[in-house]
Amino acid sequence: MAELTRRQIRLTGVTSDPTDDNFVSASPTGDEFKNDGQTFIIIKNANVSTTRTVTFIAQVPSTEKQGYGKIELSNVQVIVPIDGEARVAEFGPTRFGANDRVQVTYSDAGADVTVAAFNIKRVI
Repeated sequence: MAELTRRQIRLTGVTSDPTDDNFVSASPTGDEFKNDGQTFIIIKNANVSTTRTVTFIAQVPSTEKQGYGKIELSNVQVIVPIDGEARVAEFGPTRFGANDRVQVTYSDAGADVTVAAFNIKRVI
């Protein structure tokens, strides 16, 4: 899996144009990015005839929560529309953070699928 570098977003914005150099081609073997619960990812599909399915891998099969018991955790799939984009956030550390990385796979990581990860640090 290829490591996606997260761009920091601050009150002044990103340091470069988010429509250009922040996006990289999706890796055929999948991508991963650091998970601190404050990261979101944008996936763009430039294909004009096919949607793309993006899968975020659950790294633990279940968790226990007081009052709820055992909760099954599964992968999350997102459909990226034809010639469109998807924005995905709130990668909970319990489901996605077993190795401090969110792992992402693509139904077809052709040259027409690009991704970027962004991190928002809260300030006072």
